[in-house]
Amino acid sequence: DSGAITLTETNNEGCDTTVQEAIHIEQKPAPLISGKDTVCEYRGSYSYTTSGEPGHTYTWRVYNGTITHTAYDSITVSWRGVDSGAITLTETNNEGCDTTIQEAIEIVPTPKPSIKGPDTACEYKGGYVFTAPSKAGHSYSWVISNGSITDGAGTDSITVRWQGADSGHVQLTETSEQNCDTTIGKAIYLKQTPEPKISGPDSLCEYTGNYT
Repeated sequence: DSGAITLTETNNEGCDTTVQEAIHIEQKPAPLISGKDTVCEYRGSYSYTTSGEPGHTYTWRVYNGTITHTAYDSITVSWRGVDSGAITLTETNNEGCDTTIQEAIEIVPTPKPSIKGPDTACEYKGGYVFTAPSKAGHSYSWVISNGSITDGAGTDSITVRWQGADSGHVQLTETSEQNCDTTIGKAIYLKQTPEPKISGPDSLCEYTGNYT
């Protein structure tokens, strides 16, 4: 695009001169930010990109988050534990014209689960119950090492039967409606069960005592 400036200068005698200068109007950049605008607190690896133009420069700023990686036309962000954040991008072209845009970010709390249940158990025994605080709309995924879930899989309360090993482990991943998740674990000490044996005759006479 182009424009022009016209100047007319008039002296005391009423003589005037008019000059004109052509102006080249350089188009300003029109950047766009691509990436998630709803994120989980305390999570990294959220990538934000813009369409890189040759010769252009890009300046990123993040509010309530930390830039963990920067490339030519992209960044990776870890968001903090607050309700909202923002990303600001300034794109500057070869002629020094720049445009700044901002994108608001909603930061969603991550679950904070806990596991309630015994720290010790007997090997080859069942009926051990582990629970997590129930929250509406949240999902629960359990993983058991050296044991198996006998009841309640996929809920906030499970029943476990342990196998024969020195230790076991209960792992819980709680996921919110916004798909934010937290994984925790609990170590279990597995106690050895007795192995009794009975020695004595396996046949006897009726109405007769004193068998040992």
